[in-house]
Amino acid sequence: MKQLILTTIFLLGIGQLTYGQWPVFPSAQQQEQPFQKIYPFFDNEAYGDLLFTQQDGYIISGVGKKDKFYLFLIKTDFAGDTIWTHDIDLGLTMLGSCYGTSDDEGNLYISIYKQLVKIDTDGNLVWTKSFGSFIENIRFSDNILWSSVKGTYLYKINPVTGDSLWRSNSFAGLDYTTTSLDVNTSGDVMMTVSRINSFTFQLHASELYLLNHTSDSVINIPFNSGVDIVILDTKYIVGAYYGIGRKQVLMGSNPGSYLIKYTSEGTVLNIHSLTFPYSISGLDKMLFNNNELVFLGGAIETNQSSGKVLLHCRSLEGDSLWTTINGLESETIGWDFDVTGDGGYIISGSNFPGFYSVPCLLKTNSLGLITGLTPGHKIGEKVSFYPNPSSGVITLQTKDYLGGILTISSLTGQTIHETQITSEKTILSAENFPAGVYLYSLRKNNITNTGKVVIQ
Repeated sequence: MKQLILTTIFLLGIGQLTYGQWPVFPSAQQQEQPFQKIYPFFDNEAYGDLLFTQQDGYIISGVGKKDKFYLFLIKTDFAGDTIWTHDIDLGLTMLGSCYGTSDDEGNLYISIYKQLVKIDTDGNLVWTKSFGSFIENIRFSDNILWSSVKGTYLYKINPVTGDSLWRSNSFAGLDYTTTSLDVNTSGDVMMTVSRINSFTFQLHASELYLLNHTSDSVINIPFNSGVDIVILDTKYIVGAYYGIGRKQVLMGSNPGSYLIKYTSEGTVLNIHSLTFPYSISGLDKMLFNNNELVFLGGAIETNQSSGKVLLHCRSLEGDSLWTTINGLESETIGWDFDVTGDGGYIISGSNFPGFYSVPCLLKTNSLGLITGLTPGHKIGEKVSFYPNPSSGVITLQTKDYLGGILTISSLTGQTIHETQITSEKTILSAENFPAGVYLYSLRKNNITNTGKVVIQ
């Protein structure tokens, strides 16, 4: 999320709502089409932090400014056309990051700074609650709203009234921040927590804390990833936890992203380094779709000055399946995403057409593409790169990437070799390559398959 210096805000009451217009819904055929659209928020700064999928479209939410700062909501149909907009006055004094979740009926729960609000499916404010510190994560599960608050407090909240049912003691410390939270099928709450230096914003390796569903006590779980990972998103899938994170030194730096699989006892089952032949930032959102893991981040390609939205897909075993880069002509950042009814992805974010930000939506097909291949074509599945490791000749065998580009680069991103793939079998001599680890990428129609090759 956006890394801003947070200041105190003042609660001014329930607030006021303003309403937009209600156009007609598009046809079912239009609903399946990929698109990318922007939504100027009264020609002032606004960030599309949150995305909610409803039965009849999408809702983008975040903080924006016109005469003052508002929590805004933009409802669209499945073609991305605006249905209504609401502005909610919460007494905000600056832009900031939001966190959100929804319940089974489509009600929204959004946190901004120290406030938590409930909004119904029509965009009306139901209640607002104020906490003593900044809200960091919220999840809805089994008619309970879970919220972690700065200083590592965990709240159990009644979603109907917003009243606190229970609050933990500070289980890690006031100088800790909760970076991810998820609820497993038993109702246990798993949290990843990192100590943060308030002066340098340095984050330390994640620690695990678990609230057992049978008791109201939070316990520390022994955990050692071996590479000091700060886990930024966690999902409980088929009896284990999957975390996406990075070996972060300072807030804003990104020396590498990792996928880690671990148990509720803190045992690390496997760990994968996610490497790309271009600059990556903010790979900190994860979805589980069609027995695959999909990650949202940002990328700046070689010889490009503006960042784009990156989607990266891996199997549950950690194998790289596909990578795509999309975005509008100017700088585009993806903040949140979800799976669509046709198996594609809908991404909310920010576009920077000038010196300000406007909310945007990007709708892709099942391969993360806005244009190009049709859904269901699993490009990148039939790729063989052998022998690996190699000391001489490397063979690339693929049908899917015919006409595409093969690039070999160093770990620092320097291009070592690049060639067009003109046949199903490409022979590459590595005799003149210094021994070491290299990255390879296969690119065709805006889709990329990446991996490592070792030269001995």
